[in-house]
Amino acid sequence: MEYIIKETKIPPATFYRKMKGSSFTPDEVLEIAKILNPEEAYLFELKESIRNAKEDIKAGRTFKHQDVIDEIRKELQ
Repeated sequence: MEYIIKETKIPPATFYRKMKGSSFTPDEVLEIAKILNPEEAYLFELKESIRNAKEDIKAGRTFKHQDVIDEIRKELQ
């Protein structure tokens, strides 16, 4: 518990109150899940990223490879 409290930066008294009342926010639950199951959290985020990328492609929110390379070169000069 101490490790989770430290990683979430939730004060101990607040953490135990939320745990007793099952009143963690969705963001807090996600953060705790990432701590308890880092591999599953990584896979979830990867799948979500792929799903979002597919939606971007379908919606035409893409850039040509050469345009990206040119933009990076401009930034580095």
